[in-house]
Amino acid sequence: MTDSIVDLVREHLLRLVNPDNKDMEQRPSDYEEGRIWFQYFHIERVYDIGVPLAQEFGADVEVVELAALLHDYTQLFRGYSREMDHPVHAETSAEKATKLLVKLGYKGNLELVNTSIREHRSTTRFRDSVESRILASADAVDSLNMRKRFYIDYENTFEPEKRGELIASTHRRWNKIMPEIRERYRKTYDLLIRYFSAV
Repeated sequence: MTDSIVDLVREHLLRLVNPDNKDMEQRPSDYEEGRIWFQYFHIERVYDIGVPLAQEFGADVEVVELAALLHDYTQLFRGYSREMDHPVHAETSAEKATKLLVKLGYKGNLELVNTSIREHRSTTRFRDSVESRILASADAVDSLNMRKRFYIDYENTFEPEKRGELIASTHRRWNKIMPEIRERYRKTYDLLIRYFSAV
């Protein structure tokens, strides 16, 4: 039995983040190692949120699977800089994902995978396909859930001067979520806005 394209991508990602990877030029710092694994688990959570939505809304499930696994692909590489690379990570992830999928022999809708990855950022205003809207929604839902865990469940604080940006970025994430499913996450969103506004 041959591995599915999704299995092949997952294996590739695990080889990429594995600290014992023989292809690595140098061992990453503990901080970078933690950042890479954190990002990998975010990718898996986006996959877990996105695939049931794809099934629910009649989307191309394989496209959503691949786009979810590769939407933050460039963030798994050593040397990634949040300040320098994050503003363009959707584009660079889409480019690298396309090359990887071609190399792995993917025969599906490569253009739709690429577009979904490119359009997952908060700054994208229009998402034409249901697959793009699902990926953006899953990414935003995971981000809201992680903020709730970090700030509310684990009682972490933030600098008061960051309040405005935390509220604004929470709104941006909320607006990425498909209107059809937004109410499912209203409680988390409202809780975060109240918390950031009151503290």
